[in-house]
Amino acid sequence: FPSHDIANTTGNTASTVSLSDGSGFSRTGYSLSKWNTQADGLGTDYTLGQTNVTMPAGGISLYAKWTAVSQNITYDSNNGSGTIANTTGNTATTVTLSDGTGFSRTGYSLSKWNTQANGLGTDYTLGQTNVTMPAGGISLYAKWTANVYIVYFNGQYGTVSPNYIDYTYGSP
Repeated sequence: FPSHDIANTTGNTASTVSLSDGSGFSRTGYSLSKWNTQADGLGTDYTLGQTNVTMPAGGISLYAKWTAVSQNITYDSNNGSGTIANTTGNTATTVTLSDGTGFSRTGYSLSKWNTQANGLGTDYTLGQTNVTMPAGGISLYAKWTANVYIVYFNGQYGTVSPNYIDYTYGSP
């Protein structure tokens, strides 16, 4: 929610007043663009700091009109290598996450994105669509899964038991 700390503009009926320039109003991920006579923004617009406004009888209530600003989703390889371009979009719009092409790690497969480097945050799938861009953007960390290899043993005309094992990369 926006923060607000702006003094009221006062004046007598039919007098000329100047509107606030909006200093003191803030909302993460948005910029204050105008004032409007309706909360839904469908009323009459006034510019920030507008001068020569005639004060109507009974006064007037003006509502902040916000414009979403561009945010970034950044990608961290999290012990891997490579680079991936940021995903950019305006606050509250839907974006598609990277599919992970550009990151690699020997012995591991990139399985998901996570909001925490330790993997204990919120998971997102690779290439996930319809992600709502958060105000302030977000950093996503690669979540790696160790590859499993099947190792076969050849007894060279003898018997080996077992004749194969599953080996998880990085295990003893």
